[in-house]
Amino acid sequence: MAPTTKTFSAGSILFRENDRSRDMYLLHSGRVKVYRTDKGQRVELCELGKGGIAGEMSLLDGRTRSATVEVVEDVEATVITLDEFEKKSHQIPEWFMAIIKILCTRLRDTDRRVRASLDSDTVANVATLLSIMINRKKEDSLSGNDELDLKFAKNEIMEILCLSHEKVTSSLKEIENQELVVISNNRIQIPDKNSLELFSMYKRGEISDSSIEVGTPLTKEAMDVLRFLYETTK
Repeated sequence: MAPTTKTFSAGSILFRENDRSRDMYLLHSGRVKVYRTDKGQRVELCELGKGGIAGEMSLLDGRTRSATVEVVEDVEATVITLDEFEKKSHQIPEWFMAIIKILCTRLRDTDRRVRASLDSDTVANVATLLSIMINRKKEDSLSGNDELDLKFAKNEIMEILCLSHEKVTSSLKEIENQELVVISNNRIQIPDKNSLELFSMYKRGEISDSSIEVGTPLTKEAMDVLRFLYETTK
């Protein structure tokens, strides 16, 4: 039986996170929204439109759905079932299928690691994002100033980490108390980006020393210890 083309109305669900369905959808028109639920909150990942593919990983590796796909604008899509895929897969070299399945496994593992990292320590994640934003700004601009617009930085952090404004503000305050950033005149100044990165790694437990207390501002000596530990373990 050949793949069929179906129409899905806005508001319908193609599949839900953790479902064991295996169908894959090739979108010809319309739009779908991809999201997952994290600690009871909806986290939107992306939107797909004409030419997009949804559900390919579960079709290939047989594992449960990693996200929910909801139709936001009437969709016309070709539905590829597992039976239809298996009828064609014998034409694909075995080694090629093996590579595809390995890539799917690696993608899922990367996703798991990212989610675990984001759960590890909010302050560490905020510090990491500040470093990333500074690096991006320096790459995109001739300006060598290590500073960010406060409102822009907060909005970026809230969107990427799905945090409330209050949580971002409190995290920035803790980082400021560590004397790693200076917040004034609606700007965030970062005197030493390397120290900020070391602090985020320490908070996340990637480098540690029992003699260093994170509850109070890190001294120059403590930072020197972290740098030494980092250099000897990387």
